[in-house]
Amino acid sequence: MNHNDVYNTNWTFYFKMSETTIFYRTHGSLDEKVSDEARGYHTWPAENVENDLIFQGGIPPSYLRVENCGFHSYLEVHKGSHNGSKFSMRWEHENFLLVTLEKEDPELIDAFTKVLEQKPFARYIFEGSLEPITFEWDSVNPNKRYEKLEEDKRRLELKRIE
Repeated sequence: MNHNDVYNTNWTFYFKMSETTIFYRTHGSLDEKVSDEARGYHTWPAENVENDLIFQGGIPPSYLRVENCGFHSYLEVHKGSHNGSKFSMRWEHENFLLVTLEKEDPELIDAFTKVLEQKPFARYIFEGSLEPITFEWDSVNPNKRYEKLEEDKRRLELKRIE
């Protein structure tokens, strides 16, 4: 079986991930490469995030580095750098992606948008964070999530992205 066979299955994902990621989760032969903590969940390993941002998002490889940080409360966490600026991401399959940035980076946000085939719904500054600029994508209920963001006074300059 090759990676192209994966696309011939009837699996549907909210977020378009790399072929390797889909292969991990849909075929048991590679399941041993997924950590015990992630079993039963769709994962997006750092190397696949990096490849997706390069090949689907159009980021030049020499400007991007993504590292795995593991899981935190069932959220997959990665950190990285783009053009020398730090960012981190928290991801949950079929739910949301949260990307925090050290400084504005439209190219990186555009790359994530291309990979996810969905625009972020919100942007804000998180008070007191080392990577204060945050963008959120939500595939379940962005309106409800936005209402929660409005209630949290630590999220400054909250902006709805249409």
